[in-house]
Amino acid sequence: MVLENVYKFREVVTRYTIERGCELEKITNDKNRVRHNCNKTNTNSMCNTKYLAKYYKSRIISQSCIKGWEMQDLAREDLGLYAGKKFCLKARKQVLKEVMSDHVKEFGRIYDYRDVLLQSNPGNTCVVKVTDSEDGNKLFHSFYIFFAAMKRGFIEGCRKCIGILKSNLEINDEGAEFTIISDMENGLYSAVQKYLPECEHRMCARHILANWQQKWKGIERKNGFWSCARSTYEAKLKANLDKLSKLGHKIYKDLVNYNPEKWNKAMFRTSSKCDNVDNNMAKSFNAWVLGPRHKTIISMLEEIKIKVMNRFTKVRAFADTWNEGISPMEMCWLQMWRSV
Repeated sequence: MVLENVYKFREVVTRYTIERGCELEKITNDKNRVRHNCNKTNTNSMCNTKYLAKYYKSRIISQSCIKGWEMQDLAREDLGLYAGKKFCLKARKQVLKEVMSDHVKEFGRIYDYRDVLLQSNPGNTCVVKVTDSEDGNKLFHSFYIFFAAMKRGFIEGCRKCIGILKSNLEINDEGAEFTIISDMENGLYSAVQKYLPECEHRMCARHILANWQQKWKGIERKNGFWSCARSTYEAKLKANLDKLSKLGHKIYKDLVNYNPEKWNKAMFRTSSKCDNVDNNMAKSFNAWVLGPRHKTIISMLEEIKIKVMNRFTKVRAFADTWNEGISPMEMCWLQMWRSV
């Protein structure tokens, strides 16, 4: 084997000794050869900060808050070696410092990235929002992108249950045919009332449960709440509320203080054809993109874009396998309710 230089040689020797679980004992070298004795051990001086930073770089970038003991466990499982906690923490710091330098550079090119998206996809909406700092510099605040193809597809074929901007969808009827599901933010509620006064604005049942459970805890009460939220007709809702009222004094009153029209299926309009009582779609998406969110800004946006595009492709291919114009899951629900 012929190696390019001494640095490549050191890298190969380091990898060899760590994979073999050996510690090298150096013997005085001559001009033409390097001699070592190999001793089997579960520690290795070559498994240092530099090696750990290189070996676990992608893991540290995707999990920037990884603990020192977690890296020690990884080294024990992957390499069969004990790695000092100090080395692990220094390796994490080294990787994050390197990434943060790229992080600053990418923020400086965020407008270029916006321009490329607008040029390559005519009809896109792309906005970079910045704020002024006390020292007069511009600070990045947010990045908004709405692809023209997604906008067109939503308007032409998707169900009218939204959580995006009125202007981009060109809604001119004050939102009468639309449904918004959100948490209990007063600011958002006021904005919806102002710009889409005729839309159906539901409140996420999970947020209502979290507030209500501050006083009324317990599994039985929690299950009772979900029975009420998922009641599909008023008589069923009344029966479930009556059952719930037996689990505590004024428990019924405290629940209906949260307007049932905002979180109960029986009260929903039928125009949107969406019976969701919570906002888990957005939360699931946030969890789905958790890995890319630890990367530099442009790298993060590109990876999320690719994930979404691949997801659309898979979903479209799956839809092509349907025998009906309705998804298999919804067909199961339909068959079940027909048999009732």
